[in-house]
Amino acid sequence: IWFTGKLTNTVGRIGIDGSPNSLQHFELPTLGAVPIYIALGPDGNVWGTCLKSSIIFRVTTGENPVVDEISISDVAKDRKPIAIKPDPRGRPFMWFSTEAGHSICRLDTKKFQAEVEKLAEKDKTGKCVCSPGCRYLFKGSSFVRKIITEFPVPKINRRMKLGGLAIAKDGAIWTQSYVEPTQNTIEKLPDYILKLGFDKHFPTSTYDANPNRSSVVNMTGVPIHYFELPTKDTVLHRITLAPDKEESVWFTELQSDRLGTLIFKERNFGKEATDSSDEGNSKKRARKS
Repeated sequence: IWFTGKLTNTVGRIGIDGSPNSLQHFELPTLGAVPIYIALGPDGNVWGTCLKSSIIFRVTTGENPVVDEISISDVAKDRKPIAIKPDPRGRPFMWFSTEAGHSICRLDTKKFQAEVEKLAEKDKTGKCVCSPGCRYLFKGSSFVRKIITEFPVPKINRRMKLGGLAIAKDGAIWTQSYVEPTQNTIEKLPDYILKLGFDKHFPTSTYDANPNRSSVVNMTGVPIHYFELPTKDTVLHRITLAPDKEESVWFTELQSDRLGTLIFKERNFGKEATDSSDEGNSKKRARKS
């Protein structure tokens, strides 16, 4: 079992037997990074996000794990990456959301490994090239464009932040867009669950044809559905799809201390979500417990 230590700035693992001897901690080189989400990738390694440092990290899962870091701050100032998920179809991608950047990003793990191997070939000593506890630190806009594609998510208003991330097997992307609570706001604004269009709208690569091309995708024409929540100031935190019924969307609200779900009138994604109190009236609202 792998886990993150937000306060200790570490990634840890413990054997399935739970024995203290199987517990290991791996320190992240970037101080105060705040590792938060973590997920097993299609390459068999563990990938995670650091909320305070705009860093994506990878930890190899062999006998002697090593840490690699990718800084996205050069092209995405203060993006605050948060949720991270593997591609549901086993393709060599990790998907992550950026809280402050209000975007969904896709990282090509195969291309990243190729860059690691290139650097390792130059660094025959095997010594760390960035800081203690880390093998490599990758940064720079040209490098990031090679492996990361960004999909900006339109905001309802400028104070919106992006929360968790869930991906259906058909390529539909579910996420959360919420207004950051502030004491100075008289009128409270609504928060939303979002569904972005199917996978055919997202090109596999924007870099191969032209290395100087922007890795930010134009979202014009990509269908996006907004489902307004009944409660405001929610601070949406996590979202997931039921494993046996993917049209069942569940989410948590950190500030309002609620658990919510979307209930669809039809099985197809993109249909109306109906509040149970509406008795069948078609309203794009979410039901919460």
